[in-house]
Amino acid sequence: MSLSGSFLALLLAALGVAALAIWAGPNLAIALPAAVGAATLGAVMVLDGWRSGSRAPRGSPGLPTAVTGSGSVPSSGGSLPALDGSRFDREELVLLLDQIDRSVRNPHLPSHRPDDLERIAALPHDAFVAYVRDRVAELEAGS
Repeated sequence: MSLSGSFLALLLAALGVAALAIWAGPNLAIALPAAVGAATLGAVMVLDGWRSGSRAPRGSPGLPTAVTGSGSVPSSGGSLPALDGSRFDREELVLLLDQIDRSVRNPHLPSHRPDDLERIAALPHDAFVAYVRDRVAELEAGS
């Protein structure tokens, strides 16, 4: 992780003001404004980090992308860990697809029953990938 100049400056300022608040001890005339300043600088650091993270170029390292530009789930398991993951990862993916389906096109879609989730999660790898591809294609067609 490389530290940008502004982040490092904010970090040093926050640490300095926090040290001043601690040094002031029971003297509230100094400690309270210093503590508020340290908290404010910390919030600015978080906001700065969030904003710079949201400007990351597409395709940069980070969360895996489930849908490629062609609209299909990649066949390599490395790009979407749930495809090769545990039964619980697969169940989470199915529930996520259901949630997307409810929010995009079918608000009255019932949740899968637990035995249905187990059956889908237990599918062989190729069959599960085909299931996910079909669901994604249905969602794309309906949106």
